[in-house]
Amino acid sequence: MTTTYLGGTSIFPRVFDVALTLEAIEKWKINDLGQIPTQFRMLWAHRDYAKYDLSSLTFVAYAGAALPAGEVVEICYQPPSCSWAIMTSPRRPARAISREGILYTGDLGYFKQMGSYRALYLSGRRKFMIKQKGYNVFSDEGIFAFVRPAVGISLAPEAVLNHCKSIAAYKRPLHVEILPVEKPFTLTRSTKVDKMALKEIAAAIIEGLRAKGEWEASGS
Repeated sequence: MTTTYLGGTSIFPRVFDVALTLEAIEKWKINDLGQIPTQFRMLWAHRDYAKYDLSSLTFVAYAGAALPAGEVVEICYQPPSCSWAIMTSPRRPARAISREGILYTGDLGYFKQMGSYRALYLSGRRKFMIKQKGYNVFSDEGIFAFVRPAVGISLAPEAVLNHCKSIAAYKRPLHVEILPVEKPFTLTRSTKVDKMALKEIAAAIIEGLRAKGEWEASGS
């Protein structure tokens, strides 16, 4: 919307595609590029990445996940002013927008002083929080972990659960489901793991676990 407001042109591929994105940057001389970290990594890993002319890019931004230190992306967002709040509820419109006109998005974040300006870092979403073991971690159920081992690795749920004993109790999964190596995670159109699809799979598995008394309902 900012691009449109300022009179710029936005290029939107129907579905994210690595080669198509690189071609679009070169063809349309795109100045600004916004993606999630996974998409940046896919671009860098493309076999012909170095062949594309990306010199028109002057600004890139990422969101949706943390970017490990050392990865080459300079991120800057410097709004003239920023007012924001958390906690959204679609069923309570009066609480979704304040009297001052601030939208309660449900995003969690913090400000960090960056010299002459403050940067806003988004660290998660309140609606995904989980309540477990007396701690507020916000979600509908206890923690359910899907694990997909790398090729050639044999992994048992018990091994994952034992490893998790070294972390705080409220972070530990109640169940670990090992996915077949050949079964990739379902992704959204923006190449994020589809959490809603996993939630549906988990719900079916949990019903079976509850029938056998193996799901700790009190942990939810």
